[in-house]
Amino acid sequence: MTIPTLRSHADLRAHLVASGVPDPGPIGKGKDPDPEPWPPEMAALLERFAAITPDQIPAGTRLGAHSGSAVVVDPIQFLASLRAEIAREAGGPRARSGVLAQDIEAACETAERNA
Repeated sequence: MTIPTLRSHADLRAHLVASGVPDPGPIGKGKDPDPEPWPPEMAALLERFAAITPDQIPAGTRLGAHSGSAVVVDPIQFLASLRAEIAREAGGPRARSGVLAQDIEAACETAERNA
């Protein structure tokens, strides 16, 4: 048995299909063609989040009341990171586990206190 040289995702796909493995679909960071919709309560939270500006969450802010809560070091990067997770749709791991909603809720509460 020879091991094929796979130089691209197309080579991998062709090898898998030729081996009888069903086509795996898109490989990489493609958008989900049928993303999960956000639940209504999350959609309302996302509307609140859209209005937040970096100056409403100063550096050093602790989000959440528990001892393991996050401390914002760079407000611009923090908001960009949350926006990137939101763009991944409701099927992302932090969205499915509820952690993303908790972080967004804490950011919204902090921003509203500092408005």
